[in-house]
Amino acid sequence: MIRVIDRPERGSGPTEAPSPVILPSPPAHTGTGSGQLMPVGPALTLVGAGSALVVTAVARSNVILVVLAALVAVGTAVGLLVTVTSRRGTQARQRREQRTRYLRSLMAATAELERTAQETRRGAHLTHPGPSALPAWAIDPARRWARRRTDPDFLLLRAGTADLHLPLAAMPPQADTAAADPQLLAQARAVVRAHAVQEAMPALIDLDGAGQVSIVGPRELARDLARTLLVQAAVHHSPQDLHIALAHDEPCAPHWDCVSRLPHLTIDGSFDGPVASRRVAADQGALEEVLGPEIAAAAKAAAERRRTGTEHELRRSTRLLVVLDTDRVSRDLAIPDSSLGAQDIGATVIHLLTDASLEPAGTRLRLALRRDGTVEVSDPRASEGPGSRPRVVLADRLGPALAEGVSRALAPLRVPRTTQAADPGRSTATLLGLGDPGALDPERAWAPRPARDFLRVPIGTDDTGRPVLLDLKEAAQLGVGPHGLCVGATGSGKSELMRTLVTALAAGHRPEDLTMVLVDVKGGATFAPFAGLPHVVGLIDHLVADPGLARRARTAIAGEVMRRQEQLRQAGSPDISHYRLRRADHPEMPPLAHQLIIIDGLGELLDTDPDFAELLLTIGRIGRAVGVHLLLTSQHLPGAGLRDLDAYLSYRIVLRTFSEAESVAVLGRPDAFHLPATPGYGYLSVDTSVYTRLRAAHVSAPVEQRAPSPEPEEVDEPVPVRLPVFNGLSPSERRVGPPPASRRPGLSVLEQVVSRLRDDSRRGPQVWLPPLPRALPLPAVYGAPLDRGPHGVTAPGRVRSTVGLTVPVGLLDDPSYQRQVPWVIDLGARGGHVCLVGAPQSGRTTFLWTLAVSAALTVRPERLTFYGLDAIGGSMAHLKPLPNVAEVATRGDRARMRRVLDELASMLDHRERILSAHRIDSLEMLREQHAAGRLPGLASADVVVLVDGAGVLRADFPELVDSLDELVHRGRRLGVHVVMTVSRPEDLPPALQPLVGTRLELRLSDPATSLISPELSRSLPLDAPGRVLRPDGLIAQVALPVEDAVGAQSVASGLDRLALELHDTWDPGPAASVRLLPSQPVSRSHRARGRAHRAARSDQRVR
Repeated sequence: MIRVIDRPERGSGPTEAPSPVILPSPPAHTGTGSGQLMPVGPALTLVGAGSALVVTAVARSNVILVVLAALVAVGTAVGLLVTVTSRRGTQARQRREQRTRYLRSLMAATAELERTAQETRRGAHLTHPGPSALPAWAIDPARRWARRRTDPDFLLLRAGTADLHLPLAAMPPQADTAAADPQLLAQARAVVRAHAVQEAMPALIDLDGAGQVSIVGPRELARDLARTLLVQAAVHHSPQDLHIALAHDEPCAPHWDCVSRLPHLTIDGSFDGPVASRRVAADQGALEEVLGPEIAAAAKAAAERRRTGTEHELRRSTRLLVVLDTDRVSRDLAIPDSSLGAQDIGATVIHLLTDASLEPAGTRLRLALRRDGTVEVSDPRASEGPGSRPRVVLADRLGPALAEGVSRALAPLRVPRTTQAADPGRSTATLLGLGDPGALDPERAWAPRPARDFLRVPIGTDDTGRPVLLDLKEAAQLGVGPHGLCVGATGSGKSELMRTLVTALAAGHRPEDLTMVLVDVKGGATFAPFAGLPHVVGLIDHLVADPGLARRARTAIAGEVMRRQEQLRQAGSPDISHYRLRRADHPEMPPLAHQLIIIDGLGELLDTDPDFAELLLTIGRIGRAVGVHLLLTSQHLPGAGLRDLDAYLSYRIVLRTFSEAESVAVLGRPDAFHLPATPGYGYLSVDTSVYTRLRAAHVSAPVEQRAPSPEPEEVDEPVPVRLPVFNGLSPSERRVGPPPASRRPGLSVLEQVVSRLRDDSRRGPQVWLPPLPRALPLPAVYGAPLDRGPHGVTAPGRVRSTVGLTVPVGLLDDPSYQRQVPWVIDLGARGGHVCLVGAPQSGRTTFLWTLAVSAALTVRPERLTFYGLDAIGGSMAHLKPLPNVAEVATRGDRARMRRVLDELASMLDHRERILSAHRIDSLEMLREQHAAGRLPGLASADVVVLVDGAGVLRADFPELVDSLDELVHRGRRLGVHVVMTVSRPEDLPPALQPLVGTRLELRLSDPATSLISPELSRSLPLDAPGRVLRPDGLIAQVALPVEDAVGAQSVASGLDRLALELHDTWDPGPAASVRLLPSQPVSRSHRARGRAHRAARSDQRVR
């Protein structure tokens, strides 16, 4: 029964050789004093005095004085003798005391050295136990599989015992041996020699990265040593960190059966019939076939490490230990990349040989066995000097019985799948603290974070494997933010780094705490996977392709900054931190989340819209207070546009750059230019306090998924299965994938996180709404389908106009306030006349169509009647069936156009008489009286004259110009409104310009002639007919006069169908009260079909 266990953290690391104890310096040698002469000074004084006394006595012939002189001389000599003897005794006594003190200090040092030697020996044997202790270690959870891949003693195995040159004591480095007491110096040196060699210490050989290793000697002894090393490696290292492979001739199977059950031999996910496949084969070639996929993957990783200069990361990968016990000629391990050796892919191959001449080329370690049980170790990698490994070792011997006991103890054990260093996707999920991203629970992931962890997430690892954290908070809150810059060449990994940052922030913060605006200037691939994420309040892309979008994005972001300032002002809070503290006590306050704005492609954005730099500078100044964080990315360091902003960019992430100069400009040093070519390597730099090399996490890597394991069948009596010597099936026949659970390629970490969070309803206020559509049917403007009741078709009830002359004609985009609302034309505002300027094919006729159709849907015909003059072609004729259209005259009927204008002139006179007779002094009063039915002589309260191509009319129909001008001059105060279209602004005469209250512009042939804003006029797209620039600088999209979105070719037919249906809805009496003499017989046209429909539904007409 397989049992999954958790490995506890390693209790203690490998023991290190203690530093030598420095012995006290021997005292200086002072001598015995025997060679010293009598003191000269006092002797000369006494001799001189005695001589003077003798001379005086002789000169005076005084015997007494002569005797006295003799006595003085004798006393002086005795005194000198006593003085010399006393000094010599004192010096001898001091020398004896000094030697005693030094010898006592040596004894204390010796006692300390004995304790150190015992502790060193005990620690070495605990870290590297003998063969008899391995079974106990195999069943001890605290010691079994304790070594990790990055431990310095990984695959550092015990080959036996030896006297190890490990000095525990040393002479003082500044000792003056020439002047030292020779006896004490000899004692000190004897202590050093006595503790220079430690007896019976574990003799270690380093098999990590050893490549080709040979064990040369009698085959039985070689097997014993190889078995000892193999079992020892299996006890110290888990199957997660070390794979073991074994090749032996079939007759040798009994010698290796004791280790055949080790879990390190099994191949995860591959089955040989009812049992797991194992890395066991009859020869090296067959074993290489079994190891093929594993070696290929390791070779690919090694090539990448070599290319990126990260060979040191080999210590993080799984190692492979291969033992070859065959009679065939030994050779190197077959690797797909001929430039790589076994040591480069983390493999160690042990060859069991009977003669050193059979060694494969490139053997790096040789263990030569002798008949006396010792091993001569030849390892050119081993250093000489203190602590170096011995050359002759008394070999350990692990018998088959103990080896089988260890093998059986380890056989059912496995480590959890989640801890195995498998795919990069899973390791990324672990780095980000996501666990299983497919089972991410938003409630748990968005639990309140400590203040220190707020806005702080891992984005990668440093060279030691530790997480590199990016803290977006400001420096006062111990962060590195609020604003930063990321620079890197094409293919350096900027986009993936941004995805990692967004994924980590979204997985750990609620949308009420953090929102994001993601700007991809050149395209949409970088941030497209985050569509629908509740944190993303703006997903902006393709700004280079449409300069108008860049201006719109700038306006939207500026509007968001102003909204935040206003919210803080109303709350009386100086900054967002104070606001959020107040809101914690007053939940009724509206939320205000921190906002991260990531702009991918800063250089291209500033080229497209240089004014964006001013907005970024504003955010740099006040972003900290309003809670807006900037992260700008670019391939190159932007020039003048970023110079002033540079002071506000507190952190920099620099990936591989195009040149050393760019690295120096951004980072202050050329290191970024010399980064590996593999994407993701870079530096995180924060002023002078942080400078860290990192490798970004990869959230786009798929995570292996496993289907749930089915319930096992109940078995009354388990049937044992005999373990075959070798795998019985060929590689093509082996079943891949564990039987209880199937594996399949999974979604990436990013995709799984977004899918788990996308459905959450908590979303912040949107900063970026989708751009205006290029085709917009009228119901989309109304916000609901058309009403079709028993009396016909109308606009939705909430849209119908009961007062005034407001007509919805399109969708208005107001990015400053993050809103898109119906665009309503007020025909009664500012005199009531409208002039629309636009180039050919820009949507001028469509605007007139939509205005008439929308008015027919929202305003009753008796309140508003339309007339049409088409000086361009015949497109206006499609409006004739509408119930609110009295007459349409097209360019092909010159006389009809004249009669329409004459009738309108007569209408002006008629209206003047009615206003005078009823004493009506305003249009508002006129409409009230008409609505009350007090003006029976007036067919409709207001009249709209649609003139398509007023400039063409003035050029091609000069006889109609005066009538049109009179209509414009007199109609504004009589309820007659002229809506005209021209192709150029100058087509509207200066005399009429003051009379036109509403001026609108479509796309112009020359944007420089725009009377509203040449800059905004240039931003209108060429391929979006109907895009209108209003006098207030806002842009709207004219709706199509159809019910469903259709192509340009189907607009006219859709208009005809809707016009016929509207014709049946309203009683045409008021609109048709003005009759014109026909110039030719009336053909069977749309009106004939309209009468047929009215006859069929006469009982449903609106009265």
